[in-house]
Amino acid sequence: MPYESIVSTLEYGEIQVKLDELILERNISKTKLAKLANTNYKNIKRLYECELKNVDLDILARNCFVLK
Repeated sequence: MPYESIVSTLEYGEIQVKLDELILERNISKTKLAKLANTNYKNIKRLYECELKNVDLDILARNCFVLK
Protein backbone atom coordinates (compact mmCIF):
# COMPACT_ATOMS: atom_id res chain seq x y z
CA MET A 1 0.00 0.00 0.00
CA PRO A 2 1.78 3.23 -1.12
CA TYR A 3 1.75 6.29 1.11
CA GLU A 4 1.45 9.85 -0.10
CA SER A 5 3.63 11.16 2.70
CA ILE A 6 5.05 10.07 6.01
CA VAL A 7 4.57 13.55 7.45
CA SER A 8 1.26 15.34 7.41
CA THR A 9 1.11 19.10 7.81
CA LEU A 10 -1.78 20.65 9.68
CA GLU A 11 -2.74 24.29 9.81
CA TYR A 12 -3.10 25.29 13.45
CA GLY A 13 -3.53 29.01 12.90
CA GLU A 14 -1.19 31.84 13.67
CA ILE A 15 -0.25 34.31 16.34
CA GLN A 16 -0.31 37.91 15.25
CA VAL A 17 2.15 40.11 17.07
CA LYS A 18 0.94 43.70 17.03
CA LEU A 19 3.71 45.10 19.16
CA ASP A 20 4.12 48.13 16.91
CA GLU A 21 0.50 49.15 17.51
CA LEU A 22 0.68 48.56 21.26
CA ILE A 23 3.90 50.53 21.64
CA LEU A 24 2.32 53.49 19.87
CA GLU A 25 -0.93 53.25 21.85
CA ARG A 26 0.89 52.99 25.19
CA ASN A 27 3.49 55.61 24.23
CA ILE A 28 6.36 53.39 25.35
CA SER A 29 9.71 52.82 23.65
CA LYS A 30 11.11 49.41 22.83
CA THR A 31 13.99 50.14 25.20
CA LYS A 32 11.64 50.95 28.09
CA LEU A 33 9.52 47.88 27.33
CA ALA A 34 12.63 45.71 27.45
CA LYS A 35 13.55 47.13 30.86
CA LEU A 36 10.04 46.79 32.29
CA ALA A 37 9.63 43.25 30.91
CA ASN A 38 13.08 42.29 32.23
CA THR A 39 14.38 41.17 28.86
CA ASN A 40 16.91 42.48 26.40
CA TYR A 41 16.28 44.89 23.56
CA LYS A 42 17.12 42.26 20.94
CA ASN A 43 14.15 40.11 22.01
CA ILE A 44 11.79 43.10 21.81
CA LYS A 45 13.18 44.05 18.40
CA ARG A 46 12.61 40.52 17.08
CA LEU A 47 9.02 40.57 18.33
CA TYR A 48 8.50 44.05 16.91
CA GLU A 49 9.83 43.07 13.48
CA CYS A 50 8.18 39.61 13.55
CA GLU A 51 11.54 37.92 13.04
CA LEU A 52 11.09 35.10 15.52
CA LYS A 53 12.09 31.53 14.89
CA ASN A 54 11.06 30.32 18.35
CA VAL A 55 8.71 31.96 20.80
CA ASP A 56 9.77 32.22 24.43
CA LEU A 57 6.40 32.18 26.15
CA ASP A 58 7.82 33.67 29.33
CA ILE A 59 9.09 36.73 27.46
CA LEU A 60 5.80 37.00 25.56
CA ALA A 61 3.85 36.83 28.84
CA ARG A 62 6.03 39.50 30.47
CA ASN A 63 5.51 41.81 27.48
CA CYS A 64 1.75 41.29 27.68
CA PHE A 65 1.80 42.06 31.41
CA VAL A 66 3.68 45.33 30.87
CA LEU A 67 1.47 46.42 27.96
CA LYS A 68 -1.94 45.51 29.40
